[in-house]
Amino acid sequence: MIISGKKYLLDTNILVYSQDKKSAKHKRTLEIIDDLEEKASTIFLTVQNLLEYSAVFSRHFKISKKEIAKDLDLFSQRSNLRVLYPNEAVFKSFISLMNSEPKIYVYDLFLVAYMKTYKIKTIISDDTDFEEIKDIEVLNPF
Repeated sequence: MIISGKKYLLDTNILVYSQDKKSAKHKRTLEIIDDLEEKASTIFLTVQNLLEYSAVFSRHFKISKKEIAKDLDLFSQRSNLRVLYPNEAVFKSFISLMNSEPKIYVYDLFLVAYMKTYKIKTIISDDTDFEEIKDIEVLNPF
């Protein structure tokens, strides 16, 4: 359930579903993103999300980098979307999480480090690994 005015981090899988028209999850993902915008909620992406998105579409979908760059530009134009960049605080949080959550995938921990640094409580994801991490909420729209 989307709450008005709340901050949400989108996992890369949600970003991919939003653009993959052949995915069974495409329509539902677009509904979630529209709902976030309608309720004036802020969507956060990280540089990591954008790199992972670019890698998936260039390698697996064989989309040109020029087309991917257009997608990235369109994402950045959304009024309720903010891109987060790594900094020292994110990195220190990541190191702490590496020690406290050794079973969680490294890239997922780096996203959680952003969440903790930027005080984002909820990630929208189709990945169950995040559910094992304390102090964050996982919203799986599927």
